[in-house]
Amino acid sequence: GWPGSVISVPLDEAIDLDQEATEEADIAQDTAEISVETGAKDLVLTPVGGSQGSGTASSAFSADGFQHVIVATLPTPPEGYTYEGWLIRSTPFDFFSTGRLIQHADDLKWYLLWSSPEDFSDYGKVVVTLEPNDGDPAPSDHVLEGQF
Repeated sequence: GWPGSVISVPLDEAIDLDQEATEEADIAQDTAEISVETGAKDLVLTPVGGSQGSGTASSAFSADGFQHVIVATLPTPPEGYTYEGWLIRSTPFDFFSTGRLIQHADDLKWYLLWSSPEDFSDYGKVVVTLEPNDGDPAPSDHVLEGQF
């Protein structure tokens, strides 16, 4: 885990420099130093549905708000697909997307940073899905899951 530590996460996707670089579009070059609270909850993400992958997730609520981080090792998704993060609450049942994971040029791991002024600490399950770029907001195939 990263209690009280600082990790580097991608700021955003890289800018296409030319046609040759289109395959690099989802690989971020810039990073932001993110400090993860000492009281953060950590979990291990395990592969589901026959996927090859692994990862960790962390969530914390502090005076700065709620911060959620995913770091995952996943294969390059098929053409037209992206990885997406989700937070799930079992009672009462609710879930929402925390956005698209971005791959980092330095280590090729996939990252997601999501923050909110509201406390989402009762959302105890983290899921990463493989999503087709079809505009459908519903979650697709689960590839990683973990529970705080």
